[in-house]
Amino acid sequence: MYKQNVVKGTYFEIDFDQEVIVKTDDYDYLKEQVHEITRKNNETILFRHHQGFFDVDDSYMIGMITIIHEQLIRLFCGNLKLGRPLHKLLMELVSYLVKTHQYSEDVISYIWEIFNDLELKMRYKPLMNTDAVLLKIKEADPHYLFELPQSVEALIYDQRPSATEISILDALSIDVVIANDDFKVGRYYKLQKNNLGLLPGLNLPDKQVKLQELKPFELGLNINHLDDMPKNPNIKPSFIIVEPEKSYVKTSGIVYLNQRTLFYEKLFERFPESVIIISLPKLSTVDLYFNQGYFTKLDMHQINNHMQIFEIELRALFKHPHPHIKLSIPDIKNTEDFSYINKEFRYKFQELYNEKLKIGIDCNTEFSLNNIDQFRNYSHCLINLDAGYDIFKPKDIYHMSYLKKYSEINNINYRRQKEVYVKGKDLDDLKFFKKMIYRGFKRYVVKEELFDLYKGTIYRYLNGKLNY
Repeated sequence: MYKQNVVKGTYFEIDFDQEVIVKTDDYDYLKEQVHEITRKNNETILFRHHQGFFDVDDSYMIGMITIIHEQLIRLFCGNLKLGRPLHKLLMELVSYLVKTHQYSEDVISYIWEIFNDLELKMRYKPLMNTDAVLLKIKEADPHYLFELPQSVEALIYDQRPSATEISILDALSIDVVIANDDFKVGRYYKLQKNNLGLLPGLNLPDKQVKLQELKPFELGLNINHLDDMPKNPNIKPSFIIVEPEKSYVKTSGIVYLNQRTLFYEKLFERFPESVIIISLPKLSTVDLYFNQGYFTKLDMHQINNHMQIFEIELRALFKHPHPHIKLSIPDIKNTEDFSYINKEFRYKFQELYNEKLKIGIDCNTEFSLNNIDQFRNYSHCLINLDAGYDIFKPKDIYHMSYLKKYSEINNINYRRQKEVYVKGKDLDDLKFFKKMIYRGFKRYVVKEELFDLYKGTIYRYLNGKLNY
């Protein structure tokens, strides 16, 4: 077993269909958590409002949030009863608030956010004091994944999770393991993360391969936050994909200028020669974090609604110079939106910096994956395989029709002389990676632990090795 392809920990299960019963040792914990949740919200609510993810428009009501929190704490702590289902208790408290206060539906919805967070904290409580957890969860919405404790090393699924779940877990640096084994709760396991299918010694590089020796192939990394910086000081990716929204997950859904500026400063210092491709923040992820349920696509209306997010991210990005910066536009569902956003960003960049900006498209929607031939004036195409899997629903990732879909996108871009980048969980599978090599794809986003292995695979392929 390839040693970097292993995840270890104690196995736990959480079933979201089961009620949470308040027990004696939960009493103080629940009080602590309601204080902690409201404290955090006091600090972030104004940022959240300015960034377009707090529904209450009344500025007076926003100013009342601290008082609402205090009322909520007193009410909750004064009515907490042992031996009762927590959800029923919370429903009773909300009913009481509706009857006795003149709160709007938006405020009640916000109170439910707090109570849902509280219930989530209770479900994850058994994992808090465990060093390394391999977790299987049942009947859970993707939204619940954001609050997974740091002790969780991997989530175990019977079948492949959705692109949304994969993205959230990637943001949290939690591995995805697909396995149908009969695991025992409380037992320690060592599991294989990815399907590498290695024979002893096969595919391991027999020398230090330089990136120049891989041409025309290129390997890149996904780095979104300072915590994602590679542990290997010698790793030198040809390019880096930045998905900013994944960093916001670690800062309570809020984007902070100083943190993002520091991130780009350190990224540029470490990788001065790598191409840096920044995908505009995917509002769908932030929308899901706050459990809003509104976002469907990226257009100028959405950008204007959440302008502060884009302004902060781009101010941080261009605070320090770097010679190889590109932008990508995600979540596009028609060519008109892409053309308009593309034009606006190019014009603004030219106005501010007197330079031309390369802008490409993220193929992460059904429209963009199926209609790349309809797009114009883009520099590159970033294929999101996780979104593609959800949309195309293949029998398996090696199926000819599935691979053909991506080849069609690649061929259209090849004829247009547009660069194509590929990212997603499928690339963790060595057999799939080889099939993509054979089909002419040249630029891959891979995990750090697979970087040297895949360098060796490409090197062997280029040098005519039968077992590449």
